[in-house]
Parts: sequence; structure tokens; C-alpha cells
Amino acid sequence: MPGRYHLRAIGYKEYRPYVDFTSFCWNLDCPSPGSDVDFLNINLDLMNSTAEIVQLDLDIDDTIEMISNGSADISVQAVRQTLERMQKVCTKTLFGISFTLANRQELSFWVDFATPTGYLYHGYFIKEVPQLEVVDYILSSFDFDVVVLLALCGLSVGVLLYWYTRLFRTNRRSVFNWIWITSQGLVHICLINQFNLRISGPTSARILAAIWLWFSFAIIIYYQAKLRSFFALSHKRGTIFTNFDGVLDAVQYKGWTMVIQERGYTPYLFCKPHQCERLNGLKNRILHLDRSKDMLDYVALDRHVGFGALPYDTDQYPIVVFERKRSVLFVTDVDIAPEYLAFALNK
Repeated sequence: MPGRYHLRAIGYKEYRPYVDFTSFCWNLDCPSPGSDVDFLNINLDLMNSTAEIVQLDLDIDDTIEMISNGSADISVQAVRQTLERMQKVCTKTLFGISFTLANRQELSFWVDFATPTGYLYHGYFIKEVPQLEVVDYILSSFDFDVVVLLALCGLSVGVLLYWYTRLFRTNRRSVFNWIWITSQGLVHICLINQFNLRISGPTSARILAAIWLWFSFAIIIYYQAKLRSFFALSHKRGTIFTNFDGVLDAVQYKGWTMVIQERGYTPYLFCKPHQCERLNGLKNRILHLDRSKDMLDYVALDRHVGFGALPYDTDQYPIVVFERKRSVLFVTDVDIAPEYLAFALNK
């Protein structure tokens, strides 16, 4: 029939729910072949065309390679549409000698993409954090240097208030009483965000006390804000990070392990220069898996994080339950822009 095409489709054999072939049925006419295959069938009908499956179970990189060298015409599943793939250099072999055609005008085959079918969101697979470790969080928020500095400031202010009031002969308290009052200021502000203290003494003592109280107020408000943010964004959603900087902090300071699967998503796809530098320094905290292993078996362990990406139909919320049985969540990275998903074509 005029205008009719017969295409060769290639890609995963099984990548649920998008591709779901079996050894018993590995063609486009299979029942429930997967959502992407169903969408491909609809487009083929609109094009008045047909397609056959090249029965090779290939990952995305191998699929793109097969399309770029003309061994296949279209991908079975929608893939990431990237400039690197569209500019893929094709390697040819002639009489046993490999050579590269870098000029697009000279290439007989090239990778192009159909109209995007959706968006792909990068993120992290983690086991749901069941409860907030409040004590650990507070202690880690207050570094040892900060605690020492606050203690020294409190002691200094207490001693100065004692000498100022003693100098002007208005002192009615001992030096220990003044140190207790300065410490009490932090506690009162922490509990009720206010502190009433009447000082009958020189103006210098009142100014010093006022400065100390405002300083205490600012410190307490800052850590209260951090705690509220931690409760709202992490504990209620079951995670302690929402971007790659948070992942690196968890790995570096909290003992987390990064899980990277062979030919899968890696942080090197999206890390910024300073993040890649930190990542290189944490290579001993990376667990590499081959393709035969299930990454979720390791992600389901405590303090393990895996890297992945989900399309919009699965990842409609910042944090979704990916597998309820093992309490595995997918946390969308809030800093990474989504990428287009489209069928790869031989041009």
C-alpha cells in the first residue's frame, strides 16, 4: 500500500509497566505488552504502518546504538531525549576496519526523536524513614564549637553584668546568680520566646543584657526554624533529603551508602562541578551492582540510596511510594529539571 512502512522495533524485553514481553510472546500483538508498546501500536495505526520486534533484550544505550547504525528503526519504549543522543557519532566497519563518520551530512543513519510523550524526573530510591531521630538531629545541628562559643558568651556576659552592677554599687546578686540568669535567658526564650528581666543598674549593664537577650532570641529562632522545616519536609514524608547536596551530606556525615547499578542512572548524569568533586571524594561509599541484581534489595536496607528516574505518570508527587511491601520511596530531586521522553527513530 502506498505510504506504508514496515519498521524494526528494538529495546527491552521486560521493563514493567512500559514493556512487558515474555519468551512465549515477543511481538506487538501480545496481550498487555506494556503501556509504551500500546502507545507505539496506536501511532503505527495512525501512520498506516507496521513493525516487527527485533528479539534482542537491549538496554537504552545499546538500543540507541542499534538505531544509530541502521540495525533498527525505532525504540520499543520512550527514552530520554538528549542532545548527546541526537548528535551521536556513528561508527562503521568496512573490511574489518572501524572508522567514524563525524560529519552529519555524510551519515546514512542517525538518531532522531518523535514528538515527546511525557517527562522524566530524576530522583532517589530510599527506604522510608520511620521516625525522626530528634536527639541525633539536635546534637548534629549544634556543632561542638558552637556549644563552646555559646557557653563562653554566657559566662562572659554574666561576669560583665556582675562587675558593671558592682562598679556602680547596685549589685544585689553574686557572680553565679548572674551566670545563671544569662543561661536562663536561653531557656526562657526557647520555651516561650520571651524573657522578662528587670535590671536596676547602670545603662551599660542594661544595654549588655538587651544585646545578650536579642542574641539568644536570634539563635533560638534559627534552630526552631530548622527543626520545623525538618519536621514538615522530612519526617512526615519519610526522607531526610530532597536534592543531591542533601544526599552527599547524608553519605558524608550520616553514614549512608550510594547504590549505583551497571548501565543505570548515575549521579554523574546531572551533578554540578562542585558536586562531582565531592562525589569523587566519596567513591568508597558507593556500592556498584551488576545488571543481574535487583537494586531495590539493597535500597531497602537502612541508610542506602539508589539513583533512578520516573516518568510523570508514576511520579506525580515530590515523594511517592514506589514499593509498599518494602517501604521503598522515590524522592524527586527538586533541583533537577525534567527531561523529555520520546521514541528514538532512525533518521
